[in-house]
Amino acid sequence: MTIGELIRRNREELGFSQAELARMIKCRPNFISMIENGHARFPRRRWLAFVEFLGLDHLEFLEMILEDLLPDFEDYRVIKRRR
Repeated sequence: MTIGELIRRNREELGFSQAELARMIKCRPNFISMIENGHARFPRRRWLAFVEFLGLDHLEFLEMILEDLLPDFEDYRVIKRRR
């Protein structure tokens, strides 16, 4: 699930329109539409507002963003180099 799909699902479950969500996080309604449809990059400066709206843990939300940006995120491994 993409961030946009997550935002749309939660917005609809809570009964908010795109315009109402936009007012809550101080942006334009068409921007919410663009994010939900994957036509805009997720705004770093607004991620806290989205985290609060979605009721998520900050780290959980960042992980979702990474998975959205890097679809094969689970396949990446952190390799520590020995000195």
